[in-house]
Amino acid sequence: MKIKPFETNKFIDSVTPSKNPILLYGPDDGLILNRTSKIIKSFLGKDYNKNAIISFDFKDKNSSDLLNVLNTGSLLSEKEVLKIYNADDKVINILNLDNEFNSNENLLIIINAGDLLPRSKLRKCFEEEKDFAAIPCYKIDPPQLKEMIIRFAVKNNLEIEDAAIEYLCASLGQNYQIILNELNKLILLNKKKISYDMLKNLITLNKNLPLEDLIFSCFEGNKQKFTKKFDEVVDDYYTATSLIFATKNLLLIVGKAINYYDKKNIDQVVAKYMPKYLFKKKYVFQDIIKSVPNKNILKCLNIIGEVELKIRESQPLFKIILHRAMLNIAQKMR
Repeated sequence: MKIKPFETNKFIDSVTPSKNPILLYGPDDGLILNRTSKIIKSFLGKDYNKNAIISFDFKDKNSSDLLNVLNTGSLLSEKEVLKIYNADDKVINILNLDNEFNSNENLLIIINAGDLLPRSKLRKCFEEEKDFAAIPCYKIDPPQLKEMIIRFAVKNNLEIEDAAIEYLCASLGQNYQIILNELNKLILLNKKKISYDMLKNLITLNKNLPLEDLIFSCFEGNKQKFTKKFDEVVDDYYTATSLIFATKNLLLIVGKAINYYDKKNIDQVVAKYMPKYLFKKKYVFQDIIKSVPNKNILKCLNIIGEVELKIRESQPLFKIILHRAMLNIAQKMR
């Protein structure tokens, strides 16, 4: 059974409905480890003890070694967890439907795998079998990151200013453990209200800020410069979705700024609407506000809406589809 994204947190916190074994897979190792830790603590509850957790590296050992571990009397005598790393398709034969280990309520089996393709036998087995659980651990996308920041603030009784949230979304990247480490730095400030000025020297920049450079090269209408940057920055599907989100966000900001600009001082517009962390792009931002009609911003937003739909329908072609769309936006912004 595949645990859907909106079900994941609830499942991890309660490990219900009861599923055993549980497979965690995907490209974000930090997220896999974090979720594994939470599942173990949820399963063991008040009986949590490091001695109740056994780790088994499937890559370095063989199937018979795993069977020996499962058959060890002490393993099955009390509530315990068996973590299996680097599992491949061979583990299916050991953890099949007829196996007694899956019905043992005192033993939870958790399998950590890397990124598995949809055709992977291991992944398909866990997604299709109703008594198993499969939890994908993909890199955090921009909406999830913003939600994570807001949840962190609420949990720790922090008030994070909008400009600071924008900066965090732009700079934290997509690796779950790095994001968590950086957010925990906010607690060290020992302040209840977090501003952008507090963050700019505290938070380690990740690779998301080059997305803003890429977007502005698009908005400037320099197609050759944009294409070169695009090939350097957009190297996977998750970066592509981040670029879509960031482009949409900046287009909305620019649209509001253009509406506000009518007969007002451009410095007032910049102070009110331009995110502080984009200070290096101030003059480019000003030129866009002065020269691009609002109707063109609406056209660009429509292009982004269309590309989101096309990429969902044809994910393998994401880079081609997005590149063409961004070039179209560059044309509209000239």
